[in-house]
Amino acid sequence: MGKSQLNEFSALVSQPDRNNQHEGPRAPTGTEGLLHLRPPTPTDSKLLQRFHAKHTTGQGCWEWMGYKDNHGYGCMWFQGHTERAARVAAMFYLGLDLNSKLFACHHCDNPGCVNPQHLFIGTAKDNSDDAKRKGRLVVQKGESCHYHKLTEEEVLIARTLHRQGWKIADLARVANVTPCCVSLAVRGLTWKHLAVGSPTPPMPTENFGS
Repeated sequence: MGKSQLNEFSALVSQPDRNNQHEGPRAPTGTEGLLHLRPPTPTDSKLLQRFHAKHTTGQGCWEWMGYKDNHGYGCMWFQGHTERAARVAAMFYLGLDLNSKLFACHHCDNPGCVNPQHLFIGTAKDNSDDAKRKGRLVVQKGESCHYHKLTEEEVLIARTLHRQGWKIADLARVANVTPCCVSLAVRGLTWKHLAVGSPTPPMPTENFGS
């Protein structure tokens, strides 16, 4: 599509739907350059009115003033269920399909922001990669994970005992964990920050699984 065709298409999409009797709510300043990807229906119009009534406006973040979840994301009632407000904004202004597994990610790193100019559509990997680049993704490992079953000392002992001939089932029985848990640990598929072959602490076997 050439530049002139793109401009013509943009102008056409931005025009109000003349077959619709309503024009929809006026979007706040800052969204003039954003296009709806479909003509708004009466249902869309009511939803947009509710959406735009619940956030601040301005040149920066639009802070959601309605309900927020435990992670600080704005939420609103949408088609019989609770939906994140940023996803609703991305649906109208960026074309996000709410039935897809795609995310409404934040350039601004403010979970309460619903300004579509601060959002981008991405996969779960895109979202995690963005968090890593910005230093926001803290990966818990080892004993810092709340669901850990073994300690670092026990993992090192288990690996040593396994090299000495202990069976996985026997190690699991002594440690009171599943064989799968021990198998993953001794093979280095879990507890990866403890290099296989790391020095083992003093190892009376009664310390293992105590």
